[in-house]
Amino acid sequence: MKVTPSSALFVRANAHLEGISAELDRARKSVRNMKDLEGNLQGERLEELKDALTDSIGRNLHGIYCEMESVFEDIARTVDGEVPSGPQWHSELLLQMSAETSRRPPVIDPSLRLAVHDLMKFRHVFRKTYAEPLRRKDVLACLKRTRDEIVPGVLAGLRGLEAWMQLEPSPAFATGDNDSTDSEETPELGI
Repeated sequence: MKVTPSSALFVRANAHLEGISAELDRARKSVRNMKDLEGNLQGERLEELKDALTDSIGRNLHGIYCEMESVFEDIARTVDGEVPSGPQWHSELLLQMSAETSRRPPVIDPSLRLAVHDLMKFRHVFRKTYAEPLRRKDVLACLKRTRDEIVPGVLAGLRGLEAWMQLEPSPAFATGDNDSTDSEETPELGI
């Protein structure tokens, strides 16, 4: 899961995309482990282990959003020249990334913004939930949506930005040498 590293921005984005891919791999492994446990255990011990795996998947979703947000912040700083601040800056950053500007196309398709916003809200819930276990059904639904819609959509947006920047060169975004790394297709992320 990469974009063509035509500039330092996309080299940095690829590092975050690798983090997203690793988090998705760990979440997929946790789901497999949860299914394996169902065939081997029962009762209270099974539920304890499934709760632990649900928390692990929650951490993975938290990590995925943090990686995405780092990419969005980098684009806001590097391309737009401004990162939102204030108490609502996380939401404002998503609005900024879903808007077209004179310097770039939208990074988040406007139709995907609410899904990304929901993932951001999940991260907030995850950070603020200390004593209560996460609801497994909600976590698994969030993982499915993240895997099937959000990650592919954000990757498409980054590829669109990269292509646009290739067509609209600017002295601030000098392109680099592309012959060493080709764009990879999104790996199978099925659970």
